[in-house]
Amino acid sequence: INAEYMGSLNALSAVPLAIAHLHGLTILSMRKNNIVTVPDLSGLTSLIYLNLDHNRLSELVVPSQLQVLQVGENIGLGHSVSQFFTLSRLLRLRISATHLRAIDSSIVHLTYLVELDARNNPLTSLPTQFAKLGLRWLDVSRTALTSIPVRSVNHISVLLIAWTSIQTLPDNLSLVEILDIRGTSVAELPPMPRLQGIEMHNSTLDGRPDRWPALCVARTPCERNHTESHKAELR
Repeated sequence: INAEYMGSLNALSAVPLAIAHLHGLTILSMRKNNIVTVPDLSGLTSLIYLNLDHNRLSELVVPSQLQVLQVGENIGLGHSVSQFFTLSRLLRLRISATHLRAIDSSIVHLTYLVELDARNNPLTSLPTQFAKLGLRWLDVSRTALTSIPVRSVNHISVLLIAWTSIQTLPDNLSLVEILDIRGTSVAELPPMPRLQGIEMHNSTLDGRPDRWPALCVARTPCERNHTESHKAELR
């Protein structure tokens, strides 16, 4: 039996113990509460989607077959994020604002991962193993990163690096469709034939159309701002 449990926006301080026994549960969303404790969920062998964004977690045990895990805005969870890198079936992972200081090499086990949201963390670098991932969507905005490993963006279509100290973009951005460089010192843009939307407010390139010609290639319109549909993808 497929089942869902939605308990968001209820000011809960704990996940009910009974939930750990709902073995048919496939989707669990309890975002935007005040949850501090969660029972061991490893026995929920049908669960594929878990959203605990915007809570107060510091520990979390989840089932190995998860495909979507969203635990952003849990400021005390950063020290234990690496345990999620063993979830080999993950497609999407949100670990934004968890006070994550480093992404270790074990992330290479996430061979199916296509979306990673690690924004608003004190990250200073990405491991070289990052290049082995097949990411399509990467958000490292508002981190302490100064560069991105060149090979890590081979498959990227959405790249969000706003308000970082990154000054140079890799040359291999031919698949990028959406780019956010707001608040950066990026001074040159490589050719991006598939680019559909770009955000560059408060960047070095803002107001410098003479630096944009590389964007206007093939069938891609040269746009300064995202359309509403593109903005929705950034959320």
